[in-house]
Amino acid sequence: MANNLLDFNQWQHLAFTYDGSNIHLYKNGVLISSTPANGIITQTAQSFKIGALDWNGTGFYMNGSLDEIRLWNITLSQNTISNWMCNEITTLHPNYNHLVGYWRLNEGVGTTTTDLSLNANNGTLNNNPTWQVATSCFGSTVTPLTYVPDDNFENYLEANGMGDGIALNDYVFTSAIDTVTNLDVSNQNIIDLTGIEDFTVLTDLHCYSNQLTSLDVSQNTALIKLFCADNQLTSIDISGATALDYLGCTDNQLTSLDLSQNTALEYLYCAVNLISSIDISGATALKLLYCYGNQLISIDLSNHTALVWLNCSGNQLTNLNVSSGIGLTDLDCSNNQLSSLDLRNGNNINMTFNTFNNLNLTCIDVDDVALATTSWTVANSDIDAQHYFSTDCSVTAIEETKVSEKELLKITDVLGRKVLGNSHQPLFYIYNDGSVEKKIIIE
Repeated sequence: MANNLLDFNQWQHLAFTYDGSNIHLYKNGVLISSTPANGIITQTAQSFKIGALDWNGTGFYMNGSLDEIRLWNITLSQNTISNWMCNEITTLHPNYNHLVGYWRLNEGVGTTTTDLSLNANNGTLNNNPTWQVATSCFGSTVTPLTYVPDDNFENYLEANGMGDGIALNDYVFTSAIDTVTNLDVSNQNIIDLTGIEDFTVLTDLHCYSNQLTSLDVSQNTALIKLFCADNQLTSIDISGATALDYLGCTDNQLTSLDLSQNTALEYLYCAVNLISSIDISGATALKLLYCYGNQLISIDLSNHTALVWLNCSGNQLTNLNVSSGIGLTDLDCSNNQLSSLDLRNGNNINMTFNTFNNLNLTCIDVDDVALATTSWTVANSDIDAQHYFSTDCSVTAIEETKVSEKELLKITDVLGRKVLGNSHQPLFYIYNDGSVEKKIIIE
């Protein structure tokens, strides 16, 4: 066969045929070389390899790209090769019944390629190949495609003018989605949102009430609002969505949430998950945080001065300090395991507050004891019966400790005799801490 016939860095179609007398090579539908040959092509038990050559135990791998691989058990004519080289093989092909292998290589992910012939001999990709979804057909550029493996997601896009006109082929035109700014695919029974990464200017995404178990919008850098509640999410990646202002991911199965890169985030609804760890260190613009009904044991709000609404009820928090939240007006931290609570943000006068059912908590730090006592009561179910207020619970705690550790051992008279506490005579009260008090009881 001829040498040096390939063009580098561009797609071209190659077809080899054998008619029992000659091997013909066609490039882009044009015959470019022939060589005499004879013999019968027989089947063997060896693997059929494309793009690789085993020679003396060494594998030589092709340095290039492959697409639309077709294997026939008949000699195709030059006209048939030319007419079909840029078209998908269908039953309309004149030699369709002789198609014995057809690998389109359109999967986009994984190491398996499907054989679309009736033989269904799926192939395995070796040597770590790289997928390239958008290709060209022999110098003429074709429309770039986006891989959308979920049938329900693809059906929605096709039905709403964002497809490629071919139902259930796992692809849509990238040009049909890369200008979309608002997308609502809620209640569509979608399991996989692969393809969302090519919605490059998307600002609003509604995908709640589906069956998603994971969601990656890290490449959607223009995204501002994300509504993904009521799914089955166990993981979510929003690290690259740095413009995100609103995140609603309630009613999922998330165990952790990393918002360290989301500096623009102001509204976070992550309630009713399984979250035991949340990183909001970078989300200092937060105004609203609803994280109730999780498994949080701690939350750091030391840098969240913009916080206005906080509901962290129904967790396992043991300590909570909101003193940095100078604008905080609404706080619900009920049904936790708090033993320490600091509300001294300078704005208690404008706050509504509930810490009901925190049985390990006694003293609560506040701006003003009188104001707190009047505003937040047991009768209104704001606090528990054992709760009281102080401007410095650390001092109160020390005094309580001293009192609780001082135990009366005995009472004696001036002669050292143990008495029960008779009146009208000096008595000495001796305590376990070594202190002695002299008392005269006058009735």
